[in-house]
Amino acid sequence: MKRIIVISILTLFLLSCGSDPSASTSDSDNTTADESVDEAVDDSVTTDSKTDVDESVDDHIDEIPDADADTVDPCEGFVEIDCDESYAMCTAYNVVEACVKSECGKSLVKTECPATHGCFGGKCETNLCADECVPGEEKEGSICEYWDNPNATWTVTDQTNKLHDRFEEFQRWQQRDLLPFGGVADATYETEDLKKVIEYDGIGDSAIWTGTYLTAESIRFMVDRSQAALDNIRELVKTMHLFFNVTGHPGLLARYTYESSNRSANFRDMNCADDRVFCDVPYDGKTYDYCGHISRDQYQGLLMGYSFAYDALKGVDEELRSIIRADIVEFVSEIMTKRDVSVRFKYDNFPPEGVHMQNVELRFSVLSPNEMVSGGILITYCTKETADCESNMYGFQEFMPNVGILLHQLNSNLPSDIERPGSGMMLANIFNIAMQVTEEIPGYEANFNAFQAFYYTNDDQWGNITDWIEQMARYKYSFECGEKYYGLNINMEPMYNLLRLEKNEVIRTAIFERVLEQKLWETVKTHKNVFFAYVYASQGASDPNIAKDATAQFKGFVNAPHIDRKIDWLDDPRYPHSTECTDQVDHDVCIDVSDRSVSDFIWQRNPFKLYDPGNKRAVYAGVDYMLPYWMGRYYGYLDDDSDGKCFRWK
Repeated sequence: MKRIIVISILTLFLLSCGSDPSASTSDSDNTTADESVDEAVDDSVTTDSKTDVDESVDDHIDEIPDADADTVDPCEGFVEIDCDESYAMCTAYNVVEACVKSECGKSLVKTECPATHGCFGGKCETNLCADECVPGEEKEGSICEYWDNPNATWTVTDQTNKLHDRFEEFQRWQQRDLLPFGGVADATYETEDLKKVIEYDGIGDSAIWTGTYLTAESIRFMVDRSQAALDNIRELVKTMHLFFNVTGHPGLLARYTYESSNRSANFRDMNCADDRVFCDVPYDGKTYDYCGHISRDQYQGLLMGYSFAYDALKGVDEELRSIIRADIVEFVSEIMTKRDVSVRFKYDNFPPEGVHMQNVELRFSVLSPNEMVSGGILITYCTKETADCESNMYGFQEFMPNVGILLHQLNSNLPSDIERPGSGMMLANIFNIAMQVTEEIPGYEANFNAFQAFYYTNDDQWGNITDWIEQMARYKYSFECGEKYYGLNINMEPMYNLLRLEKNEVIRTAIFERVLEQKLWETVKTHKNVFFAYVYASQGASDPNIAKDATAQFKGFVNAPHIDRKIDWLDDPRYPHSTECTDQVDHDVCIDVSDRSVSDFIWQRNPFKLYDPGNKRAVYAGVDYMLPYWMGRYYGYLDDDSDGKCFRWK
């Protein structure tokens, strides 16, 4: 009897704790990683065929004296891996890797799915599989091609009829041509065959769109748990980390950067002669060129991307999460700091060189010493914005919900309350991310407590969340004919992330109802803006038609690549002209997504334009398709129409 018990225990140990479980496959329809492992154990114990595992068991039995059978440790030699028990992902199109707990402890177990099954969402599925590589990618003599898993054959995408295939083609172009040195950019080609890139544009906005792309890939990984998504996340986080640190000043973000050895006239906005471009900057043992004079909008992409990636990587890549955490803690600690700074101030362009002042109190800002003038920050304030007088700030970047606190110190004739509701949304999001990445993290208790206390109870003139909500709630889009429409997106990105993170239900309800619903959504509800609609729907909209109508519009998104096509709807009866805005559609009608001019991120461009000459040699990044696509999948607004197809190594 003792001998039989030993056989049973050793067999279980070798199958569950020792040898590579991926060697065992099953023909059943079981679809979870745990079930596959269990079936492999059952099959191996009951089969009469001799396997390597059976022979190993026999060898062990021969070596064990009957008299000492009771003293054998079935877990001898087992090395436990401290993995998260919820961890499961698809390391290949048909392989599940999961954290499995046995009597010997926890270990990472790889299981190959049964024939015609694929891995999706971290488990074996009958009619799904997840990408293990990027379309068209080449590695070690293999190429990443499209695989029809149920029919076990190679195939091609059909992006005209399949939303999933359209995503794959946008991903192909994004990875092939539109991520030069890791940052998102737009491309101009030599000819209309789109073979050779001769110029990269949009570099000055790379930070926001690279971060937004990181958001899309992070949401994708939450859905499909694919190796391809994880690889993309890792590369994008590394890029964002570089953008966040190459300047050499705490919390100061670069718009774009590359190693100085890659300097090229093909990159617009990267001319070393420009005031905002800094070249041959040492960082981490290398030298870089970077585009500076950062703006608030660039931070919004990075912050949203970092926050989603931090959640997606839980239990998967803690080292990368620690990089995100360190960057966020440094940034938020910097903007919390109250300091006295030297300021030069021009009021309606007078005096030309600016009045030099000392000891002005500054908060919710990061300093940019390279852009300071005579050792101080420069602020130009114009009572009325004109071509000759434009309000601007140099030497720092602020996130002040009430910039009047700063400006009133410079000129007592200026009001002490000049509210910027968008900055209130941004600041609330910033503090929520700071709490997200430090909560219950050993060694960061003091940081978390400081962030939380400031957010809820800061009692100086700079305020706390209670004050910021009041400022947010006074938001108004006051521009005519869609001018500066991008400002709506600058607010919507932090609003999306803020609402998903905010844990205080009273505060969350106030922000959703008073700001998102009554202000932002009220402004854009007729605009056929899929991204905005998905944000509103996912965060609490009560009307199910919001998401339904947005999905119908999204299906009209053009195929990849995102060519700057010509549109001309000036004489189209579907689109009556606005009585107030030249060559624009009536703002209650708006242009359908299928007919809209393309752009870097169409959701930040007004939907009223009736004519655009286009440029068939220009291709924009596909982030504006990929983000709402995976939002739609994650929240259940879009069905998976892949039919069991995915990209794998050929």
